[in-house]
Amino acid sequence: MKNSKFLTSIIALATIAAVALLWLKILDSIDPEVDENDGEGDEEIDPDLPSAQPGDLLLFNRAKGLNRLITWFTKSRFYHVGIYIGDNHVVEARPRGVVSRDLMGKDGDKRFEIIPAKNVGGNEVGLQAASWAKAQIGDGYDPFNVAAIVLDRYFTCCAFNASLTNNWSCGEFVATAFLEAGKELFPDREVATVVPADFEKFLP
Repeated sequence: MKNSKFLTSIIALATIAAVALLWLKILDSIDPEVDENDGEGDEEIDPDLPSAQPGDLLLFNRAKGLNRLITWFTKSRFYHVGIYIGDNHVVEARPRGVVSRDLMGKDGDKRFEIIPAKNVGGNEVGLQAASWAKAQIGDGYDPFNVAAIVLDRYFTCCAFNASLTNNWSCGEFVATAFLEAGKELFPDREVATVVPADFEKFLP
């Protein structure tokens, strides 16, 4: 019996390691919102952009290529989230780190749905979250946390949680920004396990 339990544990750990390594390889080959082979950078900007206000959340929904794996794992069409800071820029956590991206530029997806700051704590809270987010530009991305999220959602019998200091997944980054602003968006979930799909409930 003991040998059977030991073998089961070894198989489980090997499976977890294999999934984690696969996910890390996927992250090495993609950048959220970017599909270099389809000319996405020439895509027309979302017509709702002029209505976005600093502190609003942008929930991206046009996953292409390997980004579709995110929607598959989370069973949602939303695969990325960032904080709008005004002047057509969004602050977001991507595999190359936390960046401020020009939505009018050639880099990245330009199709999203807007979650008004009033739906996630109010305009003042949104502005404070945006301010905190801007201060984190240059921080790293957390592939280990992303892998843990995948495992947590796929192996529902177990709880997985892994996070590196000053390294973020996109959902964790946005949820932490609002937590730093005094608003806990997901009281029933660890911040490190938040994914873009979780923000869907805040859509107007």
